[in-house]
Amino acid sequence: MDTANRRVNQIEPSERSPSGAARIFDYRDHEVIILLGDPGAGKTYSFDWMAGAEQAPVYSVQRFLARNGDCAATTVYLDGLDEYRPRGGRPDLNPLVELLQTLRSSGAPRLRLSCRFADWLGSTDLELFRDYRRSYVVLGLCPLDDGEAAEILARQGVANPNALLAEAASRGMEWTVSNARNLDMLAKVVRCTGWPGTKRELYESWCLTQLAEHKASLQESTLGQYLPGELISPAGAVCAAMMISDVTAVRRGPSDDPLAPNYEMVCWPDKKAVAASLNRNVFTSSDQGDVTFIHRTVAEYLGARWLGKRVKEGLPLSRIQALLGVDSHPASSLRGNARSSVESRNPRLAHFTTLCAVSQLRTWTALELPEPGLAPGFVCAL
Repeated sequence: MDTANRRVNQIEPSERSPSGAARIFDYRDHEVIILLGDPGAGKTYSFDWMAGAEQAPVYSVQRFLARNGDCAATTVYLDGLDEYRPRGGRPDLNPLVELLQTLRSSGAPRLRLSCRFADWLGSTDLELFRDYRRSYVVLGLCPLDDGEAAEILARQGVANPNALLAEAASRGMEWTVSNARNLDMLAKVVRCTGWPGTKRELYESWCLTQLAEHKASLQESTLGQYLPGELISPAGAVCAAMMISDVTAVRRGPSDDPLAPNYEMVCWPDKKAVAASLNRNVFTSSDQGDVTFIHRTVAEYLGARWLGKRVKEGLPLSRIQALLGVDSHPASSLRGNARSSVESRNPRLAHFTTLCAVSQLRTWTALELPEPGLAPGFVCAL
């Protein structure tokens, strides 16, 4: 539980944090907790532990709204506000209005809500919560320090965590050890294939390693005979399809759930390869048998990788632009795809991303480019 009870900074109310309250679990007496963090920082992991302690259900925001709330819950954990921002309809309508209406119709339960830093609208969003419950707090998840990173590595079986952290620092890869998801990926990649040189290499190596692992029961079946290199594109097609269509999962069997359609909706000719990829460790299954990506940053990388490959093969950029949004409003879930495409240095898809940002500046702001020094070069190339 210690690794889940992370250090946080209190953002709102702006008063200094109470004495001794520097960990997220110390704020459980608040009626509303809004937890902000970078992608892969550990928001979901901390929420799962807290929800277990409070015996409260955990939903994605999208799933909570789709089921019209939960009238039986006195406390509810809603993960991923950033994944719900709608891509169509009225751009001036804050989706929190619909969420708060659903919460009130469910009896106004105590709320724990997570969101990426980049997608939280600050005082604009917070103003809507002021009359929902009296006691609220907005917390920012702190980056891992060396002690926390070493503890996580030790729990993963790394024999000498401090040596790995020192090596990462010497290679200028401090960004990998301050983020829980990156740290987890780095430990596995170093153990299996050696040190990556870039973030793209880290994700590529980790995905291939995960795609090599599958359930023992599949080893002798046709689904277990695909090699990792044969599955990375089908897995990317699954991730891209899920994010473009705003679904929360895919289902192996028949489905009438619009948020969990059958996997055969994925645009890939070899459906057995798609099914095989769903049984590898870049995806995870729920108790109901629905399959979703193991982490959103992984889905963003795989989805952007597949889209870049399709563009390189000749898929018109206009077709990609049409898929990414409705009425010039991109799905916010695709913000990470733009980021991953730029970081992968795929020139054509990066140029497309920049073109969208430049030519549709007012309405394509979701396609932000996170590296200020990189964007001007692409603009000049255009």
